[in-house]
Amino acid sequence: GYPPREPREPVAPTQAILSRSMNWRPYAALACDANSSLAHSGACLPYMTGQWCKERDGCEHPKYVLCAHDATPLPVLHAERHEADNGPFAACLRRSRGTVDVLFVGDSQTQMLMFEFMRWLDHGRNKPTWRMQKGAPKQRILDRSEYNLSSIQGIFVGGLYTDSTRMDRLATNLSDVSMQLRQAVRSDSHERRLALIFGVGVWDLVFSAQSGATAIQTFGTRFAWLLDEIMRIARTYAIADVVVRNVFVSYTKGPHAVLLPRLDEINHEIARRFAEARQALSTRAGSASTAHLHFHDVHALSWPRRAEMPDGSDGLHWACVTPHEGTELRSRCDAQLAANSTGRSDEVAWAALQLALLKLCRIPLVRPETSF
Repeated sequence: GYPPREPREPVAPTQAILSRSMNWRPYAALACDANSSLAHSGACLPYMTGQWCKERDGCEHPKYVLCAHDATPLPVLHAERHEADNGPFAACLRRSRGTVDVLFVGDSQTQMLMFEFMRWLDHGRNKPTWRMQKGAPKQRILDRSEYNLSSIQGIFVGGLYTDSTRMDRLATNLSDVSMQLRQAVRSDSHERRLALIFGVGVWDLVFSAQSGATAIQTFGTRFAWLLDEIMRIARTYAIADVVVRNVFVSYTKGPHAVLLPRLDEINHEIARRFAEARQALSTRAGSASTAHLHFHDVHALSWPRRAEMPDGSDGLHWACVTPHEGTELRSRCDAQLAANSTGRSDEVAWAALQLALLKLCRIPLVRPETSF
């Protein structure tokens, strides 16, 4: 069976190896002082510097940072500044590299990564809010961006099940999603770059009325079809990078929360279907392909910090806000970033975006043969 969730379970991220090449390390262990070799590196720069973050200790530095196996911090998002910055993310998105369309396709965990992307672009100027992803708030952030981002779009994809436990959680109409994908592509896509993050699955664990192997098989078939449609769109661009994520560590809701049933099974199916898609891409175009697929294991990223999922949360989202604004969760950004609390679940979503951008920008982590 699945281990029970213990909200206050002691977790030592310094001991939890995420992969062959990286792990979590306390920021305090970096020894960012005048005598440190890291004193002038990105890892020692302030976390956020905008007006909203100005008086919040948690905005100054994170609790933990992702490091390579030799304890060197990975390229960090919060080191990025303005157009003069020469960091790897700025270099990837600066104007000399061509116009970039950014597209997020998936469920609310993918929307969470889109929120983190907008939060990164905003650089702490405003209080983080889920509304950063749409309408006027998103446009204002995009207009201020120093990078050559022509558009930032999100296409919501719910469950891939065919039968739901709730009438308000209907199955995704894949034909509608395919149409939205085609509408998101501009007529001059052959002159543009595409950065796309795709991820679904958590709704299938929460709302699917199907059971056991049938639920996973249905999900896998429909997931493969949707990924094929995404790659069809990606191949219309001059350059396209598509990151496919699995499902974050997620819990049932309630005082006795446990890991969502079939979490390992659905992540195994996502990995299997991704491998098939990558093989098909290689067979189709070989080294001449302008579209590239990358796998993002957010489950392994979130597992070492699973005890930091805050009490009272919905169990699914690791950002400092969730889609359920207006509830008690609204104050999580203030509580976590103002007090720099022991539990900083927002850092998991932030690091998930960090690794996604490293993959989208094809920035080497440690050794070319290792990946997260």
